[in-house]
Amino acid sequence: MSKPSIYLAGPITGLSYGKITEWRNDVTKAFAPDIECFSPLRGKDYLAQETSTKDQYNEYIMSSQRGILARDHYDATKRDLLFVNLLHAQRVSIGTVMEIAWAHEARVPIILCMKATVETEGVHGDIEEIKNPHDHSMIREACPLRVETIEEGIHVAKHLLLSNF
Repeated sequence: MSKPSIYLAGPITGLSYGKITEWRNDVTKAFAPDIECFSPLRGKDYLAQETSTKDQYNEYIMSSQRGILARDHYDATKRDLLFVNLLHAQRVSIGTVMEIAWAHEARVPIILCMKATVETEGVHGDIEEIKNPHDHSMIREACPLRVETIEEGIHVAKHLLLSNF
């Protein structure tokens, strides 16, 4: 019997490779060795120097718009769970919203890590709280398993996927 699998969804465009992969690596370690995690960045080490990731890189087939759509759609609909991190999103992640819609339609359970607000830098350099741009009725309805931390999301995922937890 194969182990359960999770797809790790969250914003990519405009973020550094390190910021994109750091939380995914942490979550993957937390699930090892019982649950296999799939990242949209797997096999894309050529982006490691990116400080502001673009939405596509046509010189690489799996980072072209067609490659991204094909693999992300497959992962969002064929894995046992969609694990979404929107905790620090400053703007709407169109790709992540599509992954949520695909998973919802395919009846793949979704765990959403998201707070109602996010911190952002104000006009005068001070930190202020703004409404999370993903706090929308359709996202709330598609993602009933909503938590406010990655750790809570990991705990819920283990309850869903592991018989010995």
